[in-house]
Amino acid sequence: MNGKLFTILGIITSCNLFADTGVAENIQSYPTDQFQPKDSPCFREITPDAGPRVDNGADVLITADFIYWTTKADGLIYAITGRNTGVQINASKGHAQQMEWTGDPGFKVGLGINLPHDGWDIFGQYTWLHTKTHNITTKSFNTPLPGQFVSTFFGIRDGSLNQTYVKAKANWRNKFNVVDLGLGRNYFISQFLTLKPHVGLKGTWQDQEFVVEYTQVDLADINTILIQDDIRFNQDMWGLGIRFGLDTGWQFIKDFGLVANMSLSALWSDFSTKRKDRHFSIALPANSLYYNFNFNQRPINAILEMQLGLRHDFWFCDNDYHVSIAAMWEEQVWINHERFIKFFSNEVLGNFYLHGFTFNLRFDF
Repeated sequence: MNGKLFTILGIITSCNLFADTGVAENIQSYPTDQFQPKDSPCFREITPDAGPRVDNGADVLITADFIYWTTKADGLIYAITGRNTGVQINASKGHAQQMEWTGDPGFKVGLGINLPHDGWDIFGQYTWLHTKTHNITTKSFNTPLPGQFVSTFFGIRDGSLNQTYVKAKANWRNKFNVVDLGLGRNYFISQFLTLKPHVGLKGTWQDQEFVVEYTQVDLADINTILIQDDIRFNQDMWGLGIRFGLDTGWQFIKDFGLVANMSLSALWSDFSTKRKDRHFSIALPANSLYYNFNFNQRPINAILEMQLGLRHDFWFCDNDYHVSIAAMWEEQVWINHERFIKFFSNEVLGNFYLHGFTFNLRFDF
């Protein structure tokens, strides 16, 4: 009985060994397609390269963008009305005065190389946008009250909460410079839909200045200045960090379609902020420097970028050259980017926004 049992087990074990050997031989004879060269008969491309790539070219691409963006910063309300200064029984209805944000022109330039490895490409881009804006608020002298505007930045000074002004003038400017460098791959996931994941670095250096002047005059002679206060904010920063995102192409027809792109960055940043407050009065002709303050911070800031628009592609000379044009609406949010020093405000941090039209031209050769 035991002899028969051992005989059966030996046969089963031998069959298993032969079966395993056959499977191993099959695996070794038919390797996976993942790492096969394209000219191999076993190669099967799962996500075909969407390029664009030209024939007989240097695999170089150049881009140029004209941008017309509006910039906007949080926390720059510089004057308010509607405050009871003690002359009135009840405060009248007032409003907050802030900057008038308008559009400004700028540009982007980019250079890229299509790599021979799996349809990857390397692309670098520089963005330039220098903007400035101003706002002036003046009291109507038809009202009998001595002052209508209250500063949102001075707060308590000389033990008084009631200093009012008849004129407030604000000027803001920003120098915006950004460099993006990324590695990506554009590929088809269907006949008319492409995806391009990309990862890389984002760097920036910026200079922002905000100056506000407040004036109180003699109502008997409005050309005589009784009090003049001014406050000067400055913020210099630079940052470097990781950037990744996804670009999508939705082709209505072969060479025309919708583009929708999004990216997210986290920048290690160095902020240097300064504030100087000066006070002049007719009783004290010399200017008094009330505040002279510097503050440095090194946070990590998040940046969200989005684009949505239309693109058309053109091919020339038997596909030796490629040109595309695109018109897009672009938005960017720089979270906690505004760090002006404010002693008497709960708005310590604010966001920085950019939005507007981007017109892109790309040339591949």
